[in-house]
Amino acid sequence: MERITVARIGKTHGVKGYVKVNSFSGSYDHFGDIEEGTLVFRHGKEISVRIEEVVPFGDRVLLKFVGYDSPEAARTLTGGELWVDKKHAAPLGKDEYYIADLKGCSVFFGDRDCGSVIGVAETGQADLLEIKTPDRGFRYLPLKDEYVGGVDTKAGRIELKVDWILE
Repeated sequence: MERITVARIGKTHGVKGYVKVNSFSGSYDHFGDIEEGTLVFRHGKEISVRIEEVVPFGDRVLLKFVGYDSPEAARTLTGGELWVDKKHAAPLGKDEYYIADLKGCSVFFGDRDCGSVIGVAETGQADLLEIKTPDRGFRYLPLKDEYVGGVDTKAGRIELKVDWILE
């Protein structure tokens, strides 16, 4: 099973153990299809969870996990990232891709291989692709239209519009 992170668990809501959810895609429609997943915390702890109920909450949703029936119990889940089978991720539109799928892609300027993506840093301005270059070590590439042309995650290829960005 290939997993992907779809959300971060927020604060509790109400007295029955519901939690607010912050979807990484901005979409919440697909949460109704998720039955189980894993919560992964910054300190490395992982908890397998089953979703008992998904409740619309404005333009978002609340989740109720099996066995977490009070605000005190549900509060222990706050901050965890919900990892699920990739088939439950938000559907992609034309020319869209999951950030996780960029890792391992090769970066090209024309026919020249400029390196490969080894990580992605999500920042406020633009996501930064961490590129391992063949001869210059590591560089960061802003994932912005002025620098990046086509992205084909199926072929594992990212096209650069300019090559100086990796100098």
